[in-house]
Amino acid sequence: MIKHLRIDHRLLHGQVVYSWLKTIDCNAIIIANDLVSEDETRSKLLMMSAPSDKKTIIRPVEATAKILNDERNEKVKFFVIVETLADAAKLAELVPSVSSINVGSIRKTDGAEAINNAVFLNSEHKDMLRSLAERGVEIEARQIADDVKIDLTTKL
Repeated sequence: MIKHLRIDHRLLHGQVVYSWLKTIDCNAIIIANDLVSEDETRSKLLMMSAPSDKKTIIRPVEATAKILNDERNEKVKFFVIVETLADAAKLAELVPSVSSINVGSIRKTDGAEAINNAVFLNSEHKDMLRSLAERGVEIEARQIADDVKIDLTTKL
C-alpha cells in the first residue's frame, strides 16, 4: 500500500527523513528512479541517508510499479520517492492505487513558473498535472509535512 508518493529532485535527504517520516506511517521506502538504480555511487550515497528502522530500496520505475501492484506487498506501507514529475506520472499510470502525489521540489527550467521556492512548473509539467488531475489524482505541493498544502490543480 502506498502511504505517500513524493516528487523531490533530491530524492532522500534530511527534510524527508526528519519531517515526512515522522508523520507518515510507513515501514518501507522505495526510491523509484531508472538512472539512480543503475548508479552504484549515487545509490550508496542515498542509502546513507536512509533511516535504519525503515527498509529502503532503490528500483527502476517499472520495477517499483510491479512491487506496488504485487498483492503479496499489500500490508507493507510504502513511502515512494521519485525524482521527476514524469516518473510520478508513469507510476500513476502503472499503479492504479496512486491517488495522491506530494510535490516537494521540481527544478527550475526555462519558461517555468515558480509555485513556491522549490516547485517550478513549465508547460509540459502542467500538461502532465492536468492529465493526472483528470484521472482523479490529488496533486499538492509541500516541502515539509507541516507546510500548508498548495493544490497544484489551481495553478494550471
